[in-house]
Amino acid sequence: MSKGESGHPAGPRGRARPIYAGVISALFALAMTIGTLMLVSAIIQQASRFDIARLVLMFQGTAEPSAMPVQVDLMDMFEVRRAETPMPSEDVDGCRAELTRWFGREMPIDSRDDIKPIARAVCSGEGRAVVGLQASNAMAMMTVTRNGAGAPTVAGLLVRMGRFDILGILRRNPLIYLLVAAVTLSAGGFAYYLRLQPYHLYVDATARATTDGLSGVLRREEFLAGLERKMSEIAADGGLASVLALDLDHFKAVNDKFGHAAGDEVIHVCGEIIGSTVRGGDLVGRVGGEEFMVLLPNLPKFVAAEVADRLRKKMAAHAFDFDGQRIFVTVSIGVASVMPRDTSAAVMSRADYRLYMAKNGGRNCVVWEDDDNHDF
Repeated sequence: MSKGESGHPAGPRGRARPIYAGVISALFALAMTIGTLMLVSAIIQQASRFDIARLVLMFQGTAEPSAMPVQVDLMDMFEVRRAETPMPSEDVDGCRAELTRWFGREMPIDSRDDIKPIARAVCSGEGRAVVGLQASNAMAMMTVTRNGAGAPTVAGLLVRMGRFDILGILRRNPLIYLLVAAVTLSAGGFAYYLRLQPYHLYVDATARATTDGLSGVLRREEFLAGLERKMSEIAADGGLASVLALDLDHFKAVNDKFGHAAGDEVIHVCGEIIGSTVRGGDLVGRVGGEEFMVLLPNLPKFVAAEVADRLRKKMAAHAFDFDGQRIFVTVSIGVASVMPRDTSAAVMSRADYRLYMAKNGGRNCVVWEDDDNHDF
């Protein structure tokens, strides 16, 4: 059962050892190291397809562009495109217009006007021309190559800054998913550890503020406040509920004969037995020295009486060993139903009255009906 409502604090109670922080930190550092190596390896692998030295030589005019691949993407950081076309046979203006159209059609540029100077230079017989394309953030080159007696060919080359597309990188490098998962899990685990200790302190402080340290159930003030809230909800929903009033039989005799430590043990065990018998949404509180109360939402009185009798039997069957003697401590229980327009004081009063009847009736019993107070 959940113990948050019954007074036993929910959540972790243990303490994380410092070794855990060391292990998690080591894993985090390992994941970051491996991830960095993977990223560097991926860049080197991509760069191996990109002949930077040849590209530099081409722009310097000492190498031909024909050896370059048609298209290369270097991790989406740079884009290189190459294309070839026969040298136009028109006059200089016609040649320039044809090469400008061809270059703009084959290469992703923003303005063809930037190509006109290098197209005119090539068509005028210079053989090679390079220009920076400001609008496209790129460098363009045209060069004329001749293969024996064949017709000359114009080779065009465009190098520009690409878009760093993280989704594209992930698509081409699935191992990076492992990196992302490792870093995420490690960081999450480390953050969880950092928050765990403050959470433990919060749970402990809340438990000390709201629960009775001896029995482990709610303190009287917290139980009464919770009962008021539950009664308001029951009244608004038109639901039903029952209240149990419990009192340990002959508790003073246990204290007098075996001492207060023995009495404390009896109260502690009684709180545990109540908590293990009722449901997670039930409200349990210690309202007096040896007196407890339980709110059972959504249970009619005759079912609540069965729950009370199970609780009574569990308590009666538990053996205590004090000073070499085995004793048994029983409880008397009164049961009352929440009536329409009932107040918490009224239903508690009826339950207390039936508890008094159980005490006068011989103890170790459950009373849920009487002649003076009628409820469901």
